[in-house]
Amino acid sequence: LSGLGIKDEVFLRKQEEFFVAVESMLVRRDFAIKLLNSQNYPDLAASVVVCKSNEDMKENLSVQNTLKHIRTKLVDKMEKLSIPVIKSRTLFGVCDPSKLMNY
Repeated sequence: LSGLGIKDEVFLRKQEEFFVAVESMLVRRDFAIKLLNSQNYPDLAASVVVCKSNEDMKENLSVQNTLKHIRTKLVDKMEKLSIPVIKSRTLFGVCDPSKLMNY
């Protein structure tokens, strides 16, 4: 990222934020929801949203067991980690060389 003009401190801060979220996802609803959405677990994120508080989430054994499993998977793959940048965008495009699409 340094070659793109992004300071190393920015990446290191994002990395630290991600590690804190992984460590806190079992007890903090907000961290669990953001992390699950960024890791493409929308159904589980929805089940965490249904829990009204951090305490509700901690008492829901099904949610806790699934969160523990996902947390273990994230910790295991930290060497090849893809750190989500929450306030970023991804742009997708479609090539239409034949000009058949209506847009």
